[in-house]
Amino acid sequence: MAYYDQIVWLPNATSKRNVRFGASVGLADQGPSFARWQYSGQIVATGLFDSRPTDRIGIGGYYVGATNHVKDLSREFELIPDLGDYYGFELFYTYDVTPAVHLTGDLQITDNFVKDIDTAVIPGVRLVIEF
Repeated sequence: MAYYDQIVWLPNATSKRNVRFGASVGLADQGPSFARWQYSGQIVATGLFDSRPTDRIGIGGYYVGATNHVKDLSREFELIPDLGDYYGFELFYTYDVTPAVHLTGDLQITDNFVKDIDTAVIPGVRLVIEF
């Protein structure tokens, strides 16, 4: 597994405002692993707006390629559903109500590794209170 994280925008050296890009890539053999390979990436901006210096907005996604062994097993046995590669995306915005209270709204789109199950669109809201 390899990870990469880079700040691609920083208004000045002391600012907490920034835009970050992150990525990961993984590769496994065809043995006991479920996934042959996977990759993901995200872009997250903190303080993108001058009036909201600690809010965060981001988008990310992933793709997972199942091993041929897993795909073959799913076709061979009738009790196991037909399996394949799968992916997902997320878009979120975190509004800092106070320095200790964060409200996040997000939208996820996720495929299922079971081929007969439709892609899901999942809206969500999360409230975090730090003590």
